[in-house]
Amino acid sequence: MTVPGAAIHLTKALPVASGIGGGSANAAATLRGLMKIAGLPTDDADLRRAALSLGADVPVCLFGRACRMQGVGERIAALEAFRGLTALLVNPGVAVSTPAVFGRLGLKAGESFGAPIAEAGDIRGWRNDLAPAAIALAPVIGEAIAWLSAQPGVTHAAMSGSGATCYALLADGAETPVPPPGWWLMRTRLG
Repeated sequence: MTVPGAAIHLTKALPVASGIGGGSANAAATLRGLMKIAGLPTDDADLRRAALSLGADVPVCLFGRACRMQGVGERIAALEAFRGLTALLVNPGVAVSTPAVFGRLGLKAGESFGAPIAEAGDIRGWRNDLAPAAIALAPVIGEAIAWLSAQPGVTHAAMSGSGATCYALLADGAETPVPPPGWWLMRTRLG
């Protein structure tokens, strides 16, 4: 597969090392754009392998739909019945090293962690097995989850990716709270 070169300018407005896939989304968008310029399909097996070589989250960003992710993020399955949700993203102003978080789990390559997750579409069963490790490295992540959980209209709160950004799902009509000083907050729509 040959793709023409391109000059790319990127302006990032997300916290660095925040665990929300900003860099992975940028890489996936770049791959998608280059494939379009070259007139090549974006569902190509070589492209998926290239995406995974750039980072574990790049394939899901290339897929571009709500998915359940497992492993280091390379195993993805579409959430067919996913409906849009309003969410808050909060970063408590710390960066967490993804290798350090995975290192705290002490897993060997291919080894599973924790019990199987409930049906992917059931929000009550959503969890992030990386959260305890990330909280051990940066306890303020636990404070961010607790702060989000205490906000009116929050139906679920947890950590995103390997941290440190946390998210809260909001009931319809819920207001956007003012975060503690030094914390980054963004209200968004998922799906």
